[in-house]
Amino acid sequence: MGRVIGIVEPFRVASDLAERVATFEAACREAGRDPATVRRSVWVGAEPLESKAAYTAFVERHRSLGFTDLMTALPARGSWSTVREIATGLIPRLRAAEASSTDSNVGVAVAAAAPSRTPT
Repeated sequence: MGRVIGIVEPFRVASDLAERVATFEAACREAGRDPATVRRSVWVGAEPLESKAAYTAFVERHRSLGFTDLMTALPARGSWSTVREIATGLIPRLRAAEASSTDSNVGVAVAAAAPSRTPT
């Protein structure tokens, strides 16, 4: 198991996230570790699930900073139709676009905190 050499704050997207990532990557290199080999995850509130445009912007920003696992909280019940559209239409398109533009086998990954009942 590798040692922890830095943590990017996981519970909010800071305005200085790119700077934090650069600091993290410098620490990796200083420790002799290729930053590209470190899985990076982010967990945010439900805001990216408010619309397809918001979700796309969330994915693009975090993937450009090297994040491999993107997770959001589940939004209020009234937004579940948007979540379905994102999950069934947008995410597959983002994954396909990423697969065709990179040799990376890391795709767009999204997990949501499950409610106590399955949405209908």
